[in-house]
Parts: sequence; C-alpha cells; structure tokens
Amino acid sequence: MYNNLPPLPYRENTRLWNRSASDCYEKNCNCTQCFIYKTYFKGTGETCKMKYFVLYLLNKLGPPKKYK
Repeated sequence: MYNNLPPLPYRENTRLWNRSASDCYEKNCNCTQCFIYKTYFKGTGETCKMKYFVLYLLNKLGPPKKYK
C-alpha cells in the first residue's frame, strides 16, 4: 500500500492522529527523545514501530492539524 512500510495492523478507517503519533511526529521520530521508547523498548530486543504509523498517517491524512 505505502512504500517501505512493514506489515502492521493498519485500519483503513483511520481519520485522526492520536497523541502518541503526534508526539512522535513532533520529535521527528527520534526515539532517544521518546517516552514510549524509553519505557517499553530501550534495552530490549523489540523495536518501536510508531515511525511507520507516523508515515502511514502522513500519507493518508497529512500532518497533524497543529502543523498544517
């Protein structure tokens, strides 16, 4: 569907940016500044996929309202 996006559980009826995605967008997807990354992913073998959701939302909805 969108280039270079891994298979994630996207919802076709997505209409809004959520707070986590907006925060990630605001930080330019820099995980070292992110609360979610520091809390759940730092030091584990898991990776955060929020940047892929941000790309999906940018392609589908454009930037969050406060950045338009």
